[in-house]
Amino acid sequence: MREELIVLQEELGELAMAALEMQQRVSKLVRFEKIMDEESRKNNIERIQSEWADVVSIIVMLNKHGLELVPSDKVLMEKIARVSKYL
Repeated sequence: MREELIVLQEELGELAMAALEMQQRVSKLVRFEKIMDEESRKNNIERIQSEWADVVSIIVMLNKHGLELVPSDKVLMEKIARVSKYL
């Protein structure tokens, strides 16, 4: 059990770092989008997609270690409804 918790701790740290890197990329795109040329914009979107792939990969790895990170459809729909109010 202790070994699984250590793995979980490490993977959650990786997940937090990947999510932060993705947030920073999105923030950069939002701040500088108007002055970016099309090529720079595409590069930043590709980097965001790469960071998202890192996040999803870590979630898959956590699932393999026994931490089920798949919310129910009900929970997802409730969250979408709450967030949609602000978009």
